[in-house]
Amino acid sequence: MPLITYDMNVRHSLKEAGIIPELISEDFYPQAFLVVKYGDELVSLGNHFTTEQTAKAPEAVFLPADEHAGGYTILLIDPDVPSISNHSLGPYNHWTVVNIPGGQQEKVNDPSTQLLDYRGPAPPPRSGDHRYTFLIYKQQNQHQSFEPLPSSGEDRRKFDFKHFAETNHLELIGVNFFYCAAGGA
Repeated sequence: MPLITYDMNVRHSLKEAGIIPELISEDFYPQAFLVVKYGDELVSLGNHFTTEQTAKAPEAVFLPADEHAGGYTILLIDPDVPSISNHSLGPYNHWTVVNIPGGQQEKVNDPSTQLLDYRGPAPPPRSGDHRYTFLIYKQQNQHQSFEPLPSSGEDRRKFDFKHFAETNHLELIGVNFFYCAAGGA
């Protein structure tokens, strides 16, 4: 019986959901475990949440967190805008948190780390499940400068997260995701 490792489980879940290769390269292997909680409920690689459960920003921690490394960045994107079969307006940038110290992960929800404030899921009616995807990146240094991001609803559409990561020299180290549909169904 083969041993199933954490990275094998993550990659399998990401492939099943189409996140690999649609959003993330085939050669991605997780280096960090991204734990996200809405209230008492954990985001677990594709479980379902309602819009009510996800209305407020979640708590997030990641393991391992290198206290001596540069900072970390977390993005929450919805690639399925307006629907999973039509991505013409996606990805939508729901949240961008930057300069998170590895040893002070409670700063994820600190106002000083919010490059773009949290906007909870709001999938349109009859658009099916949307894949809300958390991406965690390792920064080159702790106090990195980032260009401001547009914050209006329309300006959050078509967010080129790959360009954002490349421009800011961010290394993808972890992913987690959940599904949400209008009305929680």
